[in-house]
Amino acid sequence: MTDRTRHFEMALKALQDKIKEYLQDILLVIGKTMNALKTGEEQIIREVEDFDDVVDETHRQIEADCFDIITRFHPLAEDLRTVVTAMKLSSDLERIADMCVNIAQSARHISRNLTGFVLEDIFEKMLNTVIGMLQGIVEAYLQMDTNQALEIWKRDDVVDDLYLLGREKLLEMAAREKNITRARILLEEAFILRYFERIADHVTNIAEEIYYMKTGKDVKKLLRPSDS
Repeated sequence: MTDRTRHFEMALKALQDKIKEYLQDILLVIGKTMNALKTGEEQIIREVEDFDDVVDETHRQIEADCFDIITRFHPLAEDLRTVVTAMKLSSDLERIADMCVNIAQSARHISRNLTGFVLEDIFEKMLNTVIGMLQGIVEAYLQMDTNQALEIWKRDDVVDDLYLLGREKLLEMAAREKNITRARILLEEAFILRYFERIADHVTNIAEEIYYMKTGKDVKKLLRPSDS
């Protein structure tokens, strides 16, 4: 093994280790976000907001590392896909953290816990599905499990259906509501559903990125050829 190859492998491993830590950080912030939503506690909401700065810095570091690896080593084939995937994945994780901040701030505006939500059953189903997807995608990346990535990718349809159902009901209720404050809260709940739907979209992107990194194939062309 040449020095160049050894240095490249060390840089690639360091990048992958940083991604793994980033994934664990996102699991931490989503946990805090759930607590903020369920309790409405200001301290927890602020912790989510503050953590976003940490996530942003990690994202910048990973981007810089990726560009450095490409510039120094000119990787090819699967190695190049690994670096490009890390860059895309980092961007999706940063967006997930942004959605967490939005959710926490909405919890502040509503000023009540999850049990007071109008569509508590839909919220619970959607949140549980999204959290399960996020936990699963962390495992899929750690194990480089393309089958698990595919299964997570398919779950996005469940989240989309719940979002559309919940949004329609909330907008109808808001339109009929004569109390302005109450109508605003209903719309805020619709925004929260939207934020979780966006998190699921980014998890789906990560599933596609994992699959592409390992196979060089596009999941959407494989499973939804008519959409491509």
